[in-house]
Amino acid sequence: MTIPSFETIKRWQLIEDWPHRASVDAVITSMIDKGYSSETMVRAVRFIGAFIEYQNNRDGGEPERLDAGDIDQFIASRLSSGAIANGNRIALRRLQIELVRAGVLCPPAEKADPSEKVATLYGAELFRRGYSKQSITGHVWLARRFLRTVFFEQGDISHLTHIEVRADLTNNFEGRKSTSLGTWFSHLRVLLRFLHATGLTEHDLSAAVPSPRNLRFSALPAYMSVSQLNSVLEACDLSTIPGRRDLAVLLLLSKLGLRASEVALLSLDDIDWRSGLLRVNGKGGRVATMPLPKDVGAAISDYILHGRPTSGSRIIFHRVQTPCTPFETATPVILVARRALKRAKISGTRSHHAHIFRHTFATIAIDALEQYLTLRRSLGFKLQTQESRLRNFVRYATARGELRVTAKTAVDWANHQCGPATWSSRLSTVRAFARHLQVVDPQTEIPPSHIFPPQRRPRPFIYSDEQIADLLKSMLDMHPGSFRGPTYHYFFGLLASSGLRFSEAARLLREDVDLEAGMLTIRETKFGKTRIVPLHPSTTLALRRYASIRDDHAVRRVSKYFFTGDLGRALIHANPHFSFILWTRQTGLRQPDERDGPRIHDLRHSFAVRTLLSWYRDCEDIERRLPELSTYLGHNHVSATYWYLTAHPNLLDQARLRLDARWEMAE
Repeated sequence: MTIPSFETIKRWQLIEDWPHRASVDAVITSMIDKGYSSETMVRAVRFIGAFIEYQNNRDGGEPERLDAGDIDQFIASRLSSGAIANGNRIALRRLQIELVRAGVLCPPAEKADPSEKVATLYGAELFRRGYSKQSITGHVWLARRFLRTVFFEQGDISHLTHIEVRADLTNNFEGRKSTSLGTWFSHLRVLLRFLHATGLTEHDLSAAVPSPRNLRFSALPAYMSVSQLNSVLEACDLSTIPGRRDLAVLLLLSKLGLRASEVALLSLDDIDWRSGLLRVNGKGGRVATMPLPKDVGAAISDYILHGRPTSGSRIIFHRVQTPCTPFETATPVILVARRALKRAKISGTRSHHAHIFRHTFATIAIDALEQYLTLRRSLGFKLQTQESRLRNFVRYATARGELRVTAKTAVDWANHQCGPATWSSRLSTVRAFARHLQVVDPQTEIPPSHIFPPQRRPRPFIYSDEQIADLLKSMLDMHPGSFRGPTYHYFFGLLASSGLRFSEAARLLREDVDLEAGMLTIRETKFGKTRIVPLHPSTTLALRRYASIRDDHAVRRVSKYFFTGDLGRALIHANPHFSFILWTRQTGLRQPDERDGPRIHDLRHSFAVRTLLSWYRDCEDIERRLPELSTYLGHNHVSATYWYLTAHPNLLDQARLRLDARWEMAE
């Protein structure tokens, strides 16, 4: 930086002859270190010269006489004749600080403020408890405002009552938004508890602060469309230092979904350029590591190399105007975001806060998922399991700061907090979603299909007739005198005798069960199929008995479901699932400490295997009758039913015997 020449200044000679010239030199050196321009420094020195001239004229030509009130009087006299530039006022205050350091002036006497002492103790206590710097600042600000009001009106807080607390709430918070009231009221309760715990007040008055109505999530969050976001980013002028800095800040907000405070406090040490990782110090002291996208990293490096001022601070982002100090709070990031939205002429959004970029980041990912689900469902897919998986994946990806699907993220999510049995199917769900997105966004990566080994279907447990009878009896014995026992007894008896899926039997309505004809109507089940299931006469008789028991209770009598729970609702899989484990332990099918064992779905497998075995024994044509069993079970294709032919050793043995007989006949 070029150091300006001050000799041309009109009052420069006065400054050189002033006895306290060293303090003026200290002000000039400080401004040079902070990067002020030559024009700003010349204006500041000119104003200091005017002060020296004023002081010489007032003191009758004795410049060594200087009083602490001279600077205030000079500023007041200049204000009476017109406004003073803020930079000139700051320069004069810097001169006052240097004069105090040199011992020329005594430091200004601090006014006794009892509220300040309490606020200081309060801030120290919050720091001891582990509050963050930003949280302490907010708590102490509110404490100062409240305590000054109380000390001014009463002079003491030891006898503070709920009347004064409520009066302060009415005078200072009336008309505020409920979202901010919740935060302020919470801070006030913490302060009142502190005052009581330290003995400064006689009573704990935190209960005097009511809870405001919480409408925080009553409206949709403000967000921008993709085109609006692109226009905001394109409006940054990369030929200027502010433009390069603003682009890097906006990309961190929109592409990684960071908060304004998290962006402001990013340091050079938080970026691992070799690994492409970014460390973020979030709320509550949480530290997260997320991938750094290439475009975001390129924008940050461009600003660091061609825009960031030379600084001893490790904070990445600095002010552009002098003094070029580093960001310390979220405020400069919020101002950058507001200026960018105004520059791009974004309208129609409820908020122009920096948080709108975070909302946009989450909304873009959710919108892409909603469009995919809507399209697939319009083609006839239900996507019940897939929807929950994809929503979980979107949350996982956005938490890592990614706006598009990548192969690494998909693979990491597929084996995240789940067993190997579901890895392949979870990855397959994301693959279908990625193929849909790649049409719109070519940068979307489709994860490989064979990265996880295929999972073999577990060998089914085939119940014997005696084991099924023991299970059904244990259901009645476990719930004597309760309606739950008969419900489970007849419900699982239907599963065993008809091979229905659990969900199909649980969703049966009264009109779906024709006890006169002995038939069930299974509606819109797996693969969207609706089918008629004939029942064995003994099964029909058992269901008549259950219907009679069920209708003896008024609540269950009006239920639309055939099988009802205690409150007349449909059965839920989770409830009998845990009871089923107890029943299998009680009947000896499972060890007391064994988790794996016979499943509810194995009743369906047992029905299919027993049906095939009876056809083999009756010398039926299995090839011809297999489509009948496929239709009865509700399979999507007959190939799914062929699986049973090799699923159990008894069926393979029957197939071998039939093949041996054919070869013997051929010989």
